[in-house]
Amino acid sequence: MLQQVEYRVAGFQKWVDVLTNTNHPLTSVMKRQKLVPTTKAKLLVGLGYGVITLWVLLFTVWLLAGGTPMILFVRVALGLLALPVSLILTYFLVVGLAGLVYTNTVERKRLEYCREYLQTYSGKVIVVAGSYGKTSMKELLLATLSAHCNVAATSGNGNTPSAHAAFIRSLEGNEDYLIFELGEGKPGDVRRFAEALRPDYAVVTGLAPNHLDQYDSIDALAQDMLSLRQYVPANALFFAGDSTILRAYVASSDSCYDEQGALSWQVQQVAVSTEGTHFRLVKGREKLDMKSHLLGRHQIAPIAFAVAFALYCGVPHQKAARAIETVFPYAHRMQPSTLSGAILIDDTYNGNLEGMLAGLRLLQDLKAERKIYITPGLVDQGAETQRVHRQIAEQIAATRPDWVVLMQNSATDIITSELQALGYGGKVTYQSDALRFYQNLSQFVRAGDIVMMQNDWTDNYH
Repeated sequence: MLQQVEYRVAGFQKWVDVLTNTNHPLTSVMKRQKLVPTTKAKLLVGLGYGVITLWVLLFTVWLLAGGTPMILFVRVALGLLALPVSLILTYFLVVGLAGLVYTNTVERKRLEYCREYLQTYSGKVIVVAGSYGKTSMKELLLATLSAHCNVAATSGNGNTPSAHAAFIRSLEGNEDYLIFELGEGKPGDVRRFAEALRPDYAVVTGLAPNHLDQYDSIDALAQDMLSLRQYVPANALFFAGDSTILRAYVASSDSCYDEQGALSWQVQQVAVSTEGTHFRLVKGREKLDMKSHLLGRHQIAPIAFAVAFALYCGVPHQKAARAIETVFPYAHRMQPSTLSGAILIDDTYNGNLEGMLAGLRLLQDLKAERKIYITPGLVDQGAETQRVHRQIAEQIAATRPDWVVLMQNSATDIITSELQALGYGGKVTYQSDALRFYQNLSQFVRAGDIVMMQNDWTDNYH
């Protein structure tokens, strides 16, 4: 469980508090994830065995000291109680100290390494920040710019100092553009990245109440994102205009992109299906037809921006348009597949409100004999939990799926109550074992169904 909360003592303590305060037995915890044998995990496991070995040796010496039967009984009882306590205290102490050392030493050195390398780099640096959509935007920019330029980007969703340093070490040194994805795991992260990377261009893909277990408020998260203004020229900083929360922080003079267009290119003739998203970009007499494998209207804005930005950077029109066709849905992010004749849309890596609403709108746009919506809700919403889940329920009611499946957890009652208040008339069922339900999904679906699966809670959440 420490690994699930990224070895944060506060996160582990929060999980323990939830178990104790809600009277959840330890057996109620999902056991879907397994321990990944990373270096840090191996060290902690080794430490645990070391503590047990030391305890056994001390306990043996203590018992050999002799005494009456009653004294021996008390020693055995105290020893059995001391073992788990000593293990927990040792883990907390080591993990806490390791976290401080990493943040103050290792992380700082890796950012400094990035800064030193980029001081002599002659190409352009692009950073992508936001509560959601960062990886998609990065991959779209990589595809369109690579059609004509030498471009490198951080791999996967690597958005930490370690990932950035490893990425820089892998470079050949002759790249025209470098694209970095910025994480926002704790206050000040975006500012620290910007100071180290000194970007020429920056894209903010959206703002949502994520990581509010680390940030005090959505405003604090927004201010961290907006710190990019201090490092990027105003005409080189681009905002997602479709992000409702982000719009409140964007000035009328800021450059935005949205479902209507980007960088003077206008979007027309939109068509959405389970095969992908098609539309036309128009600027004066110029026309470009976009054929994307990505699903949903919410993909239009980032695709339009990636193409328009590539054109701005000198990529030939048809090369940029064709590059979009090389980008496919990422695993567990609006990823279509089939099961027993039904179409499944796997969006279980979606962990933000805007993405949830976009998935529901896609389900609303699609035609099917029966529509099924499956979700546990969202985590890390902090003080926004009630509002966020009421908004999800409102969109569920507006989408009107035939069947809603809710994974039983702390968000279930909020969604259920709001659906009832809105008069939703479809079928609602509850599942206490998410893993078993997904493993047996073929028993619940039939040909002609469209099934939207959104978000998945890790084992440390209830």
